[in-house]
Amino acid sequence: MKIISIDYGEKRIGIAYADTDSVLIAQPLEIINNKNDGKEIESIKNICDKKKIELIILGYPRNLSGNATQQTREVEAFGDKIKDTLGVPLKYQDETLSSVLVRSELSEDKKGHKKRIDDQAAALILQDYLEQDFR
Repeated sequence: MKIISIDYGEKRIGIAYADTDSVLIAQPLEIINNKNDGKEIESIKNICDKKKIELIILGYPRNLSGNATQQTREVEAFGDKIKDTLGVPLKYQDETLSSVLVRSELSEDKKGHKKRIDDQAAALILQDYLEQDFR
């Protein structure tokens, strides 16, 4: 099965990819700028078409108590857009602290900024899904 995962953020959307027919390892794929203008959905559609995606995993944020937040509602609205537009099955995967974990593990660039957090977070979300559902 060809799967992408999405780490949705207000400014950037991280995308990761896995093909469960070969190896159960999620790979960071792309970072899409999120301007909430519909082009982000178009970019995801292009990825789905190009990679022949059969399932989309969308990171589902909650606070440390497990309750929904404003970000949770934004992700749900984004998930609705994906379902309405792409016609690819979509599942939610808990993403609690995924960006925090990635941020702590990545090295810094020459200016002291962390690199590639968004697609790495998407890979972590997808790897969690793969380990839960494919082992």
